[in-house]
Amino acid sequence: MRLTVPGFLLALAAFLCPALYGFEPVFSGGGLDLKPRVEYNRSFRFCYGFQAEGSLEFNKRYTILGGLSSGRLDDEQEINAFVSQRYLLPVSRVSLGINFRYIYNGIPGYSYNSHSLIPFGAVTGKYGGLLLGSTLRYTVYRDSPAIFEPVLAYYVYINIMNSERIRLSIGMANFSPFMAGNFGSYYFTLESLVRLTGRVALVNEFDSYQTGSVGLSSVLYGVAWRGGVRLTW
Repeated sequence: MRLTVPGFLLALAAFLCPALYGFEPVFSGGGLDLKPRVEYNRSFRFCYGFQAEGSLEFNKRYTILGGLSSGRLDDEQEINAFVSQRYLLPVSRVSLGINFRYIYNGIPGYSYNSHSLIPFGAVTGKYGGLLLGSTLRYTVYRDSPAIFEPVLAYYVYINIMNSERIRLSIGMANFSPFMAGNFGSYYFTLESLVRLTGRVALVNEFDSYQTGSVGLSSVLYGVAWRGGVRLTW
């Protein structure tokens, strides 16, 4: 299935620019994550990078998120970025949200570019959560015809420990803020958060993954660690 670049950008604008007629934004919070990344995978062996993620919340319901990640894959530069929006519905007991996310993945040295648009719903609570939606991925590689792929997107996690100071969770997914995988791919994630103060926390994430045919590899599997500091205000 083919999709033109203007058509894809039009769909992206429709998802990322919702109708907010009558919306009076009041800033209610924000955050910033700074994390180095160390990874070992079958195709590129050891690789590394750095990523930054930020968020701005308005009216306790509407949140704009974005991030940039850059690193080395073998001898090539890898660039990943995302921008997302989240709207929490006025539902009690659990957190029910509607999300739209755009992800860019590129390896300039290989003339590889991938654009993914992911509308998904999210149900989260103190003990876990479920994110379910659809990845609409548009991939361009060198002079080959562009490819459009719709893929089911899922993420489920359980909080093993979730207190005011410490959170420990384990999850399974085929997409993340910086990556949109195929249906058969999976990420097993172990996350921890330790709050040092009310505004500063240490975060650690360990991933074991198998992503199927992503990028230039038919079977890309490996392990990764990301850790750093989270600032909130």
